Amino acid sequence: MRRRAIAAAGAAVLATVLLASLAYPLAAPSARNNARFVATSPTLDGLAFLDIGAVYSSVDQTTTLGDDLPLIEFLRNAIEGTPTIVEAVGPLYSWSSRMSIHTGLPAVLGWDWHQIQQRTDFRADIEKRRSEVADFYRNSNTEEQSRFLRTYDVSYVVVGTQEWVYGDPDALESLRFHPALFEVFRDGKYAIYEVDKPILG
Repeated sequence: MRRRAIAAAGAAVLATVLLASLAYPLAAPSARNNARFVATSPTLDGLAFLDIGAVYSSVDQTTTLGDDLPLIEFLRNAIEGTPTIVEAVGPLYSWSSRMSIHTGLPAVLGWDWHQIQQRTDFRADIEKRRSEVADFYRNSNTEEQSRFLRTYDVSYVVVGTQEWVYGDPDALESLRFHPALFEVFRDGKYAIYEVDKPILG
């Protein structure tokens, strides 16, 4: 009798835990869908949400996510191989890393928290990269820009929505005049520059 009672109690606890574990997968997707995907019809196109004027708000600025779509499409269609790109890094769960996510191209730094969680021994290196990416988009000094590009073997520099959110306007404009950067794509104030590595040295 006692064994049955213990087994019944154990089964009740296990059932409660299992039911509780279902709360997240049942409740969370609708919140995420309502934030970005509610206006799309069912589709296998992972970029469809960009066409509906979805927005992302950060640091007192609102970004229309679709503004980055032309840059993403250029990188997907015009770039061969897997050259390294650089794009701005913002706070966790933001629109950061959107170029590398949607193109598969490696970035100087992607979702840094994911790396810190799984590679704790490299936390200092990851945080250094975060700081240097931020400095790159805020510093208009050509020598410092060149040092960064050489250090991380960057082939393409992205200047899209998040770079304008987190970067310095003077630094972003200075990229147009960097002797080793050549504009390969422009859409309004957004651009992609290719690094001429022989000139960079």
